[in-house]
Amino acid sequence: MKGFLFFVGSLLRWPPQKPREFLYFHIYIVFVYLLFWSTGLGLFLVIGALVPLCYAISKGLEIDCLSYEAAISREFSQGS
Repeated sequence: MKGFLFFVGSLLRWPPQKPREFLYFHIYIVFVYLLFWSTGLGLFLVIGALVPLCYAISKGLEIDCLSYEAAISREFSQGS
């Protein structure tokens, strides 16, 4: 439960801390949805979901990205 609450808190802290990333993320989601809506091809939704994941992996997504202990230690080390 603590891990879930930590990640919910991280989602709530993300927009004010990094507004540019937040805006780009939502523009991307709207763009993918508009492509799907205009063409009706579900392939756009699949590719739209996989491309950011593949990009994050290519940029060095950490293996412990869902570990809340590791996320807490990274967050507190950045704040200090």
